[in-house]
Amino acid sequence: MLPDAVSNYLHKRSAPGPWTLELVADEKYPGAIVIPSLAESAWLPQTLDSLVSDPTLAESSLAVVFVINNRLDASADERHDNRFSLEYLREARARLPFSLGIIDASSPGLELPLKEGGVGLARKLGHDLLLPFLDYSTIDPIIISLDA
Repeated sequence: MLPDAVSNYLHKRSAPGPWTLELVADEKYPGAIVIPSLAESAWLPQTLDSLVSDPTLAESSLAVVFVINNRLDASADERHDNRFSLEYLREARARLPFSLGIIDASSPGLELPLKEGGVGLARKLGHDLLLPFLDYSTIDPIIISLDA
């Protein structure tokens, strides 16, 4: 069950839209790392390798959430790169020592809006959609943001 403050926040301030978080639903996490990504498929292997090389990440039970995003006016190259990123992350998920979440904010119908879209909204989506997956029973969860 979510704390009242978190429920109230999500009810009043979460970004409305069609987005969902692909993450193991029956798990509760003490926190997560949120990584917005726009056309950064070239960096994803290095980013994942860096995360895997830190043994404390798997021990901590933190989730890692990528927000693959672009605005409605994204170039064809950015859209193509993001499709590749989504495929790569979905394939990589099974071999990682930590839980990997994915938010698709780039496919047709899921793009970020022109006016508000950008890295700030991508981060906010990651944070907001992650909140129901966090474990509030023992300590206050932590959310860390990085760039790919």
